[in-house]
Amino acid sequence: MWYSLSSSEVAHELNTDLKNGLSGKEVLQRRQKYGPNALPEKKKDLLIFKFFSQFKNFLILILIAATFISFITGEYLEAFAILTIVILNATVGFIQETQAEKSLTSLKTMEITMSKVVRDKRLTIIPSEELVPGDIVILESGDKVPADIRIGEAFALKVSEAILTGESEPAEKNAKTIPSGNKSLPDQTNMLFRGTEILYGKTTGIVVLTGISTEIGKIAQVLRTQEEVQTPLKKELNAIGKKLSILILIIAFAILILTTLSELPLIEGVLLSISLAVAAIPEGLPGITTIVLSLGVKRMAEKKALVKKLTAVETLGAVKVIATDKTGTLTENKMNITRIFLANGDNYRIEGQGYEPHGKYIGEKGEIKETSRETGLKKLLVAGILANNSSYDPDTKKIIGDPTEGSLLVAAVRAGIDISETKNHYETIFEVPFSSERKMMSILLRDRKTKEYFLYSKGAPEIILTYSDNNNNLYIKEADDLANQGLRGLALAYKKLSFEDVKKALEKNVIDEKNLTFLGLVGQKDPLRKEIKVSLVQARNAGIKTIMITGDHQATAGNIAVEAGIIKDLREVTTEEKIAHLKEKEIA
Repeated sequence: MWYSLSSSEVAHELNTDLKNGLSGKEVLQRRQKYGPNALPEKKKDLLIFKFFSQFKNFLILILIAATFISFITGEYLEAFAILTIVILNATVGFIQETQAEKSLTSLKTMEITMSKVVRDKRLTIIPSEELVPGDIVILESGDKVPADIRIGEAFALKVSEAILTGESEPAEKNAKTIPSGNKSLPDQTNMLFRGTEILYGKTTGIVVLTGISTEIGKIAQVLRTQEEVQTPLKKELNAIGKKLSILILIIAFAILILTTLSELPLIEGVLLSISLAVAAIPEGLPGITTIVLSLGVKRMAEKKALVKKLTAVETLGAVKVIATDKTGTLTENKMNITRIFLANGDNYRIEGQGYEPHGKYIGEKGEIKETSRETGLKKLLVAGILANNSSYDPDTKKIIGDPTEGSLLVAAVRAGIDISETKNHYETIFEVPFSSERKMMSILLRDRKTKEYFLYSKGAPEIILTYSDNNNNLYIKEADDLANQGLRGLALAYKKLSFEDVKKALEKNVIDEKNLTFLGLVGQKDPLRKEIKVSLVQARNAGIKTIMITGDHQATAGNIAVEAGIIKDLREVTTEEKIAHLKEKEIA
């Protein structure tokens, strides 16, 4: 349990140096011992075996038997026709699976990641596959975690663990040792796991597990060893094949008896029985099934979905219930500021899609606002840029860092504010990072031109308002209104500091965050994907029920579900506590 050891104890256990890293010799030895830092892949079948696997169907086996019987009875044309159908059927399935496998392989080669490590007292960049236990790794915003890592040092670290836990909210991480005990993954706050993503902050850590030994490696191993489950269609075709076999044998036997009783020669009776048996076999059924499934694969490919096996299309067609996550599935996973409420009472609605740099600011009366003239709005948006550790590129429309912080940057760009110019105007002196306990962050800055000092803060409305000198009740009501609309509220504030205040803060390593000037509230939401409403209607018309499962606040989740058309009323929202007391039949 690496989380129960201090970083120095972990370094001692793995015989590594926290400052200098491993030597080249140690790396080679460990690579031989632990192997590459790669996830296990299912052993690929030889092409010949892949082709013959297409014949794993009872009906196909019956057709092969019919081909053989037709051949020995002299029905060469019939034998050739059936054999052609069987081979074409197998070829289509073989080509589809081979092409899908090649596409997946090419996608994997595009996923090669690099890692910053300290080796031989030097910082170097290597392919993540070459990492070994004991390596000292440096990670920052935007990096994918390349192995399971025990955090050594961390600054304002937030990580997306959705790939492992399904939780869309960023997880806060630190280097503190956790008391021993059986802790679940979300509770291992001093550990980073392979495949997760650094959203915010930076860290230095020790690689403790690589490849198959990582948490995601264990999951991959389980999936790799799972046996393939037969689809409903395959089961049905096999059942039809068996029933047909029995029925054909009964009919053939009955005809043989009748021909014998009618004093026909025995050989003629046998040949007649065999001919009727072969004629009764539906040799076109496997071919028709393959063609229909192939058309399904083609249509899926047009929608940018890669299908590995033909039978997967049929499984998808048998779906009756879709249980879906909210974040990133129904929604864009791109936080957007849609409402702003200023301290002076001004109210704005913001229009804009995703991380698009263009959008409109709409006033209370529905008029489009000229943002350059809105002084109060500009003050709030500048505060959103300065109390921020994320980055936004309007050209690529990408956010690196916390999506919540990213939305503040997008809102500023939509108002015509230059992010780089604003940030370059100030010098960072001191920062108190966000934590779940404080529910706020503050940053102390110095104006490079005027040499004045400012403190900017952002956080939960109820927390920021306790530190500010404004009319709290009015703004708390506004924050509640935002929550009732399914929006996540965030408050911003600032104050000017004297040189003496700054000097005291640096000496005591503590900033006085009281008596802030409240700037306003922003309401954020993760908008629905453009196509989601149409998709849900199509699913409903196809007899498929959609259920949304999310860890979000009940009001937020309910509003999204109503907007998407999953439910009609907020009263249809069910919580985990209610479900826990229901019986299986009641849930169904």
